[in-house]
Formats: sequence, structure tokens, C-alpha cells
Amino acid sequence: MNAKQANERADLDALLRRLSQLDGLTPSAIEPSTGKSPDFILTVTGEKIGVEVTRSVHQEYVRAMKLHASDCPNSWINLTHLVDRPRRRPNAEIRSSILSGLLSPWKRVDLSMIEWKNKIGASLLAKRRALNRPSYQTFRENWLLIHDTSGLPDYPEHFTLACRHLDELFLKPGTFPRDFDCVFIHSHLFLFRWAKGALDYSYDNHEG
Repeated sequence: MNAKQANERADLDALLRRLSQLDGLTPSAIEPSTGKSPDFILTVTGEKIGVEVTRSVHQEYVRAMKLHASDCPNSWINLTHLVDRPRRRPNAEIRSSILSGLLSPWKRVDLSMIEWKNKIGASLLAKRRALNRPSYQTFRENWLLIHDTSGLPDYPEHFTLACRHLDELFLKPGTFPRDFDCVFIHSHLFLFRWAKGALDYSYDNHEG
């Protein structure tokens, strides 16, 4: 199992722990897919469910975490302005950004949540495209798990905007003939679920 597969299994296990607590859902089997898609096949009450797993993360955040670990592991870092841009910033620019401390300008919540919406939307679009390829193996139920990295902060204004933005993403008319039956967005303490045309959520105040 490579690092990507290990991360996907860890993200799936985190989801299944929440679903076990919420719905009592416990698969009798979890199998890695033998093909490229989906990533896992669950057996639940005798039915097969295909689960595609992905992480929604800005690549600048991934690069910043590597730079932090290698260059300044004992320094406090500022993650405020790490987003993917049309121009790929060099490492020196990212290092300067994360080491800016409190001198870096603060970002408005509404702007940061638009960036969050775009990040989630990009992951959703990519996986919807994958689902509609002829080679994608489908089942009676097809699920998508988007593990949001680094996750939403635990503030009411962020949660309110997250619900609004997710409704906009999912209610937008689809451009593909086939869609996932259920989409989960696991974002730190929040678990959002879109299924049967409705968005619901769970908040885990015991996580961690």
C-alpha cells in the first residue's frame, strides 16, 4: 500500500467511524477496488457500495507543510494566504508567507469561504468527470468522500457560509448524465452529506 492509498483508507475509516456513531452503519467488508475506480467497495447488508475517496486541499498548503517540516519545524506559521493561484509561487515566497506571523494582513471570512467553496467545487467536478467515464465501475450505490484539508474552523459564521456554498454547488444544474448517490464532505469537526437532493450535517465535539 502506497502513501496515497494509506491516506485514502485512513480518510474512509474516519468517515465510517462517524457513520457508525450516527447511523449504526458498519460494513461487513471493505475491499480495495481491483480497478482504478472507485477506490473501495463496501458490503453493507449484502449490497455493494462503491466509494471514491479524494482530498480537497490547496497545493500551496501541502508545499507549506513540507517546508515547515524541513526548514522551520519549531516556528509558528501563518496559513492564512495559502491558496492555489494561476501563477505557481516559488518556495521562497511561500516560506516568507508562512513565517510572516501576525504581520500578514487578515483575510475576510466571506473571501476565505469563497476560496473554500472553489476548492471543494474543484474536487467535486473532477470526481464527477471520473464517474462518467466508461471505464468507471458503478454499483447500485456510488458514494464520494471529499476529505477537506485542513478543515473548517469551529466558528458559526464559517459553518453558515459553508452550508450556503454547498447548497449552491449541489443545486447547480448538473452537466453529467450520472451523479453520485451520496457525497460526504468531512471537514474537521463537521461532516456534511448530500443525498436525495438535500444537505444535512453532523458536528462532532468529541473528535480529537
